[in-house]
Amino acid sequence: LAAGSYYVKAYGLGNYASQYYSHQYSQSSATAIVVAEGGAVSGIDFEMEIFGSVSGRVERDSDGAGLPYIIVMAYDAYWNIIASGSSDASGDYRIERLVPGAYYIGINTGSEYRSEYFDDAASQSVASAVNVASDTTTSDINFRLSKLGAISGRVTRNSNGTGLYGITVYAFKASGSVAG
Repeated sequence: LAAGSYYVKAYGLGNYASQYYSHQYSQSSATAIVVAEGGAVSGIDFEMEIFGSVSGRVERDSDGAGLPYIIVMAYDAYWNIIASGSSDASGDYRIERLVPGAYYIGINTGSEYRSEYFDDAASQSVASAVNVASDTTTSDINFRLSKLGAISGRVTRNSNGTGLYGITVYAFKASGSVAG
């Protein structure tokens, strides 16, 4: 190598998580290795970790019944989606291949149920992080979803009551922002 600073990364195979030297999972937090002209640097060793996972259940709040086919997402500290899983017919889910660290787990249903984050948080600002360890499943990260309310009605012509099409109707919160 030419003289300079380098970030060294070991790419994991199978269940082993890739990592940079100094046991880091991103280059921005890794330690650069400085190689002098004609020099050699030794002791740049890696202890590979096995991915961890998160599991739990998605239930309907009113009766505890499992909700199938709900996407559950793991977010990093910057709210980037890192991985996801889907609840099965019984409402059970698992998110796999997570490098050890802290994640926010959330559901954005886009359906008739309220989206939320672990631990019964309605927004990202109050969500609790979940710690994931190497070769371990962090279990009981459960969700009880409540149904959303609805507003319905018809849009008609005022002169004769004929139904109109192509009209967009919005609901606004008291703050003035669009709801849903």
